[in-house]
Amino acid sequence: MFDQQVKLYNDSFGYRLSEYFRGYFKNEYVNEDETILSSIESWADTDQKKSYLISLGVKTDQSNLITFRKDLIENKPIEAIDIEKQKEQIVSTVNYLKNKNKLPLVGENQVAALRQFVAYDRYLSAIVDLSMLQEKSIEYDLHEYYLWKNDNTISVFIYKGKMPKLLIKTNDNNLLLCAFEDGDYYYDASTRKLYISAGCEPRDILYSIVSESSIPFKSEDWQQLFYDNLVSKTEIEKKDKEIDKLRSTLQKYIDKYGNLIDTVPPKNEEQCQENQIHGDNEERENSINPEVTNHGHDVDKDNIDEDKRIDKNREARYAAKDYLETKPEIDSSMWNPDDSSRIVKGKIKKNGLPVTVVITSSKNRKLYLHPWVFAELMVNSENILLNYGSDNQIHCLSYEDIFKDNPNVNLIFDTDIVNPKAMAELANKYMETKNTCFVIENPKYSQSNEIKSFGLNEKRHGDVEMNLSEEDIFNWD
Repeated sequence: MFDQQVKLYNDSFGYRLSEYFRGYFKNEYVNEDETILSSIESWADTDQKKSYLISLGVKTDQSNLITFRKDLIENKPIEAIDIEKQKEQIVSTVNYLKNKNKLPLVGENQVAALRQFVAYDRYLSAIVDLSMLQEKSIEYDLHEYYLWKNDNTISVFIYKGKMPKLLIKTNDNNLLLCAFEDGDYYYDASTRKLYISAGCEPRDILYSIVSESSIPFKSEDWQQLFYDNLVSKTEIEKKDKEIDKLRSTLQKYIDKYGNLIDTVPPKNEEQCQENQIHGDNEERENSINPEVTNHGHDVDKDNIDEDKRIDKNREARYAAKDYLETKPEIDSSMWNPDDSSRIVKGKIKKNGLPVTVVITSSKNRKLYLHPWVFAELMVNSENILLNYGSDNQIHCLSYEDIFKDNPNVNLIFDTDIVNPKAMAELANKYMETKNTCFVIENPKYSQSNEIKSFGLNEKRHGDVEMNLSEEDIFNWD
């Protein structure tokens, strides 16, 4: 053949011989079963004979597979495209590493390459190293967690790093190729334990798994763990007494001015018990309408009947839901707009963190904002105020949007509820401020012509230097 330079593809005889020339010359980077017969290699004792074998298909140490394995052994970076080109040799490469006692590999580039092998060998599998998790994890150390946990809940453990994993060959006695760390959490169904990476915020991980059917942790658990349990039983009992007192005051107010939309507290025992569990925040949210409907007698206030107001509020909530779903930084999946409360706490996240969202409406010209709502909004600068405007669109309002360059902001209150001392404190607080005044609708004039004293005796605290002229104080025409 050599003398006549026979090519194996010239005839059927050559084709039958071709399998003897598909291997490699002996090399430290190939398996024994990948080399050509030793008798053939011994025959090639000259450069001409070696060249002839190469022309028949025998591969040298310059082949791509040899280069690939050499780079792997030397922990050099290997591109994904180079692994793709060697996909037919992945199984033999793993066998080579085993035969040469190179496993497990530990180099960063080696591990990165081996992890890509999984796509080309169905017997390669990455599993969690449970023994490592159990040995190196500690239970979640949060007081509210222990209040929430019981025999029916999952247990939460914190691991020092990413989840420890092992890359094994399942059809070879679980041959270990390498160990690595990947993933923020792992749930072990057999022990009902959830392991979370210490580099992550447990609250965020738990929030992200509420939709996973394989983990028995739902949105109700998250709500109870991170909000309901933040208030102690003693604090709840204390607040319940305050609520009872507020309820009594509210009833007097209702008796005088009529029923207030969305402010009547629940009357049946079951609902009251639920409110007790959820604490005073939810109670107050349910009893405070962001646009409080009775601010005193504001003759210019937009008045609509109860049914229309309910419809308007529901329309505003659904418009808010649609608006929030268009914002990539917002996750409102846990909020149902059918919930009647328009102070939404703990159910909406911005950039992964919970925020309070208030939904108001000023479709009929005016925006009414209760001080309680104002206080809720200012707790966190990331909290959100959404207003359903007369254009049937949701508008996200900031403090500056509402108050900057706006001369028509009024604080309206009922003097049957706000006592004279509080009125005096307001006067003292803003006495040096220009363009600020009490506006009284229809002052009551006495039929008597006698002289009357103003009737308050609330002292100012400290000396105050007035920089206002009489024109500043009295010129409101």
